[in-house]
Amino acid sequence: MKAKIVNFVKKYSDIIIISLLGTVLRARVILKDDLWYDEAFTGNLMRVDSAEFWRIISADPHPPLYNLFLKGLTSLIGVNDFTLRLPAFVFGISTIIIVYFLVKDLFNKESAAVAAFFTAISPFLIGYSVEARSYAFYGFLTVLAALLISKKKFWFFPIVIALMMFTHYMAVVYIPILTVFYLYNARKEGFGTLKALALVIPVAAFAVWLYLPVINSPTNNNLNIDWVKKADFTNIQRSITAYSFGVKSKLAGRDELTDTNFILDTIFLGSIVFVGFLLGIAGIIYQQRNNIKNLINFMFIIMSIFLPMIILITYVQLTDNSIYVERYLLPSSIFFTIALSYILNSLLNFEVMGMLVLFYVFTLTRATPAGYYTGMKLLSEDFRETQNEIVFTSPVDFIVGKYYLNNGMVRLYIPNDPQSSYAHWPFIGDANPQDIDTAIFISPDESRMTSEFVRPLENLRYGTYEVWITNNSETGI
Repeated sequence: MKAKIVNFVKKYSDIIIISLLGTVLRARVILKDDLWYDEAFTGNLMRVDSAEFWRIISADPHPPLYNLFLKGLTSLIGVNDFTLRLPAFVFGISTIIIVYFLVKDLFNKESAAVAAFFTAISPFLIGYSVEARSYAFYGFLTVLAALLISKKKFWFFPIVIALMMFTHYMAVVYIPILTVFYLYNARKEGFGTLKALALVIPVAAFAVWLYLPVINSPTNNNLNIDWVKKADFTNIQRSITAYSFGVKSKLAGRDELTDTNFILDTIFLGSIVFVGFLLGIAGIIYQQRNNIKNLINFMFIIMSIFLPMIILITYVQLTDNSIYVERYLLPSSIFFTIALSYILNSLLNFEVMGMLVLFYVFTLTRATPAGYYTGMKLLSEDFRETQNEIVFTSPVDFIVGKYYLNNGMVRLYIPNDPQSSYAHWPFIGDANPQDIDTAIFISPDESRMTSEFVRPLENLRYGTYEVWITNNSETGI
């Protein structure tokens, strides 16, 4: 038994070390930041009763699988920042391992180690590996589907793509590519094209049933995409930059690129990577022109990066409904690390590749920390037991505050816009305070307040948030 363990460690020492590196990089940030709105929404959802849970997910603009899974898990281990982020953490690490074995099957062991390393240190993938949302699971399922094809596990492939569709709507832009690769390999390996088609046709029918209501919506409001900026083909270069240097993952709206405190800014560095990547693709096509197997495998990876982007950008141009967001295309970031690793390992000698990797790692260390809202967790420790109403001045802060305070005293009121109502938002309803003179207001933005509010003490600040009361306050502060 001991000999088997020693042999296993020797055989897989590279992926064991790389997986440990990926685990450490994720573990050091899993609890670094407070939950942001989307994560707090998930946390509140996990706490409601079954009837309310089903009512909310039936109207949610995401397929229900991940929330169902997380509901079952948190009912066993409780709801807190760690348990909400734990599944993404596990799937993020598992993706490193899946990438290793996928690249080893498609190309070679050396490229597999490089691809796993890039996956382990990718700031983009680390960001979504510590977020209490479905993105890490969605990426994991996509590369798992590719691995099943490479391992000739053709019977299981349709199950995984069905799980993908029930996890994220954007899976629809990856499934055609995976299916073509699946049919090609099924035919090549003697599994049979007809048998393979018979397995995927029911999944295709299921996809039509699931996606038609979304596609036929006049405004796509059921996808909650009004905030998405219109995309064009310049977004492709921006996405490659995002996948290379990361995004500020815990912010609403379009993923903002991480700033780099370096001689070259993130945009310029990303442009260098993009041009080099395109040249590398051309180099591999030329180098592998007589190796049909490697060339087909490589083109599958390349298509998995770019075709989903092109599909969504074309959809934007035709319908004027933008659904192009980097995190929605998270699997493309994984396929990008795979392609880049194969290019570097195939076209460069070890010394040159090592220098480029060291320079890349250095640029990652120069990333500027994102300016996330902070302090809600600390604030909740002081105010969780208060008998005063705790009033937040935006619906986003209300959702986060409701999660952290976890009591019935959380309210919503916007002093400079008191008529605003967000009763249609989940978890808000009628959240108006009963008496603003006995309430404690929490706001990160002074512009939301009016002249009738004052800060009682300058030290009543919790990270980004400040405490406010009315001039006629009866709070006792």
